[in-house]
Amino acid sequence: MDVTETELALELLEKAIYQSLRRSDVSTRYSSKQLIVILMDANKENGDMVANRILKCFYELYTDGKVQVDYGIACMDGSEE
Repeated sequence: MDVTETELALELLEKAIYQSLRRSDVSTRYSSKQLIVILMDANKENGDMVANRILKCFYELYTDGKVQVDYGIACMDGSEE
């Protein structure tokens, strides 16, 4: 994948995340190709809902279709959700 295309996709994903989160939630670049989002006081169901909202917004902004976004959810309270 072209570095310029990857950077564009990440910038648009950051914008989609910013538009989709509450003020109490945070996000940051985790690596050159990853972002991490921390949702405060959310369970897995809420996390899936937010992730889908972010992806919907991202694919509305990014119409090239060259980049596919995958995500994973982990609970930080030690539960198995």
